[in-house]
Amino acid sequence: MDKQALVIQLVLAIRESASNAARAGAAAAEVAREGATANEKREDSRLALEYGGLALGQGRRLERAKEDLAALERFRPRPLAPG
Repeated sequence: MDKQALVIQLVLAIRESASNAARAGAAAAEVAREGATANEKREDSRLALEYGGLALGQGRRLERAKEDLAALERFRPRPLAPG
């Protein structure tokens, strides 16, 4: 089994997740800012709060993905013992 190939697959999956988180966070932040008219925002701030929280969560997801990628870049798997 090629451990490095598995690491590469994991890196690709995490990069995709990070990209998705960045897009979703940006979209949620935009809706939080622009999703309602000024009158609607005064009357009902739930939309902005909900999407603001979603943007915050996606930002955390992105940061975690970056941390995971940094750890994988430092990881050097040892070869399997002959068996």
